Amino acid sequence: MKRSPAWNRSRDALRTPARGHKTLQRIGTLDALLTSYRLRMVSPSSDSFLPQDGLHTNGALSDCDGDCDWGDPTSTCLEDLVNCRKLHFDLPADTWGVTIVVVVKDFADMWAGNVSYTRVLRFSFSIFVLVLNLVLQLMLLHWVQVFVVQSGVHTVQSHYGSYRAQVMTPTGVNMTAWQNFGARDELCQAALTRRDFLSAILFLWALRMLQELRETNRMRRHIFDLPALPEDAGVEDMVYESMDENSADETGEIIALNLSTRLVLLGVVILPKFIICFYLLWLGSKWLTSTESFGDLILNALALEFIIAIDELLFSCMFPEPMVLMIDRMKFAIPDKLEDLPASTEIQEKEVAASFHRSIVFVLIAFCWVVLYIFWLQQVLPGYNGDLGLECPAYIEQRFKSRCGFLSNDCFPIGIDRHMVQPVMSTHHSGSPGGTRHR
Repeated sequence: MKRSPAWNRSRDALRTPARGHKTLQRIGTLDALLTSYRLRMVSPSSDSFLPQDGLHTNGALSDCDGDCDWGDPTSTCLEDLVNCRKLHFDLPADTWGVTIVVVVKDFADMWAGNVSYTRVLRFSFSIFVLVLNLVLQLMLLHWVQVFVVQSGVHTVQSHYGSYRAQVMTPTGVNMTAWQNFGARDELCQAALTRRDFLSAILFLWALRMLQELRETNRMRRHIFDLPALPEDAGVEDMVYESMDENSADETGEIIALNLSTRLVLLGVVILPKFIICFYLLWLGSKWLTSTESFGDLILNALALEFIIAIDELLFSCMFPEPMVLMIDRMKFAIPDKLEDLPASTEIQEKEVAASFHRSIVFVLIAFCWVVLYIFWLQQVLPGYNGDLGLECPAYIEQRFKSRCGFLSNDCFPIGIDRHMVQPVMSTHHSGSPGGTRHR
């Protein structure tokens, strides 16, 4: 094969030790330059470099040495944020997650001048659903308070007031008045008459609301753990999009946030969720405590769960499949601050122990809430001292006692009423042929 003169000169240079060494150095330098060129491309309009994959540096060149302070935008460059090792966290699959995506991506793109009909439509519709979600949740909570909770509280307080006035005496319970008291069924099925049953339901409700609070707090932590947007990046670079090598699907990473976007997410997502959670915890506990029957206690708890799930219901029913896939593929991408630390079993064990400590604290908070609410904070029967527990348990057991024993099959005899002293007889009398008389 015929070789070019340049190739022959390179071969001769490599055969000479001194010249070969210098040539290898030049080849290594050339290889480094080619690698650098692959990572960057020259902008036709300026001397600045632009990273590939659509990242913009706004004409500024940062010192991307891979050793940056994630909280300082002046010492962090966009390329470092893209290339560093990151921890990925899912966005919630509800209207709140949609709001995060359209604010960080669509609104940022439109702010940067990349306006399109699809972006405007997606952003407008998502904000409309967010407002609808807030209105529905807040109005339902208001209506439950006015039309349901207050009615239940009034009924329980009326029955309990009559009980205290007619049945209770300074020395105890007037049994004659108790036997003639007309609201025994309603009063003895009030939730407060069985504090053990009510405590179990309130504990589960407190855990459910603590779950919502923990998820909201995690979202807040992820938003504020994201690095500040570097000075060499534009608002459209808060989301880094790439192709998944395994599935060939486009994925998105929220890699940084500027201050204004962080404050917007705090105002339209985090604070409303915290307010709704705390209000639901208080209103739900009051509603469950004012329940007038044990069966309704379970139904009311399920009704409260329906109010919580409004944001997920609107998301699954009102958004098209492309938006659902977009939420599924978008992640919070937070730089791993332990990337430069050596792997240590001790560090991992401390992280696991800290997570369990947080869980224990939340369980203790749920217990404390139940005790504090039932004995001091509840306003259904303020100052209630448990006096309904004197007669109601025995009355409920006798009133709703089953007629049939275990495996019995003769508990419904024909022609006999067990509540009557004498059997029901059918007799004929002169003057009233075919008539019956019940003794």
